[in-house]
Amino acid sequence: MQAAKELGFDAHASGSIKNAISHILSNSNEDFWILVCGSLYLAGDLLISNR
Repeated sequence: MQAAKELGFDAHASGSIKNAISHILSNSNEDFWILVCGSLYLAGDLLISNR
């Protein structure tokens, strides 16, 4: 996360995908990107929960 902040990104760590997305939606008034770092299982869970 430190590297992202050094590059100028508004990086935020969260304990769950749900909390992370809630944080993004409540703190952003513009388009945004979400970078998921971790295993393919984590990315798969994100995709499944977004159906």
